Amino acid sequence: MRWLKIALALVMAATGSVQIANATTPLTSFTADIWADNWSAMYVNGVRVAVDPVPITTTKSFNKVSVTFSARYPLTIAIMAKDYTENNSGLEYIGTAQQQIGDAGLIAQIHERISGKLVAATSKAWKSYVLFKAPLNPSCVSSKRPLVDCQSSIKATPATWYSSTYKDSAWPYATQYTEQAVGVKEGYNEVTWDSRAKLIWSSSLTLDNTVLFRTTAKAALTTAASFELKAPSLQVANHLATENSCDGAGTMPTLQWSNVPATTKSLLLTMDTAAGPARPGEPAQTDFNHLVQFNISPQAFGITSALAVGAKGKNFKGTLGYTPPCSQGPGEKSYTFHLFALSTELVGTALTGAQALAQADQKVISEAKLTVSYTRG
Repeated sequence: MRWLKIALALVMAATGSVQIANATTPLTSFTADIWADNWSAMYVNGVRVAVDPVPITTTKSFNKVSVTFSARYPLTIAIMAKDYTENNSGLEYIGTAQQQIGDAGLIAQIHERISGKLVAATSKAWKSYVLFKAPLNPSCVSSKRPLVDCQSSIKATPATWYSSTYKDSAWPYATQYTEQAVGVKEGYNEVTWDSRAKLIWSSSLTLDNTVLFRTTAKAALTTAASFELKAPSLQVANHLATENSCDGAGTMPTLQWSNVPATTKSLLLTMDTAAGPARPGEPAQTDFNHLVQFNISPQAFGITSALAVGAKGKNFKGTLGYTPPCSQGPGEKSYTFHLFALSTELVGTALTGAQALAQADQKVISEAKLTVSYTRG
């Protein structure tokens, strides 16, 4: 049998891997991680290598997909991503008290399997193309006849949009979003994401429901010194000391960081945790930041409990500075420090976490994270 000189895909049922060959350069083995709210399918060099096994018709699906495949450089990477909607109205939970416009998000990374080098990661450098946008009139969200009242825009999927020969020069660039803006959950937290992998979508997380993304990777990316955040005083598995909680003095642990990106104009430091269930009669908590410290100089290399660098923002209790963990529930709880390198300084005083992150949106150059834990006696 004569071998084809163009892309050849062989699905290896025994291993769950895919081989993609074009007979011009050596085959390389890759691993890919993809998380989408709610569904995605990935193509490499025109061949589908990954698809979310949970159908898009599932109301809530936030699982991650990890696959192994083999291909030859250069890689043309194309992803179709969909947010769940019940129909062409663009709404979900239709006819219930929760009837609403949903939101979306996508993140993906590809590494060489043997070397571990990063090859590609979603960012604002990717191209995007919106296929399904609805509702064009968001005020229809409360309609009892959404299919009648909600307007939509649906474009045909371009032929061979996932191929290496397709021209995407007219497509706009993707938009980057923060974890808070997307509301990451479940499968997202099962992956160790490279700091260069960013959450992306088109210009609207809510109205754009089906989006195509494309990029090209010619080789593994150069490894740069990573933007890193540490708490040197936390000796055992980054476990907070009693003095860092409400069981002690309630002081923040000293933090240190390194390799701040050269183009950084200011740093934003927050500490947040997942909100627990609301008590009877209490509203649900959405901004659960224990710390908001902004406009920190990019020349700073750390911060102590005195919070002597930058400007103090409001924590979730409405006070300035650090409020210590004081969980009422049993078991170990996790808290995450986020250090954002921004391309701008923030405007205002005593900003809340939501206000600071809203200003930081689209201005994040890089992010360093440190997850700590505490168990109350």
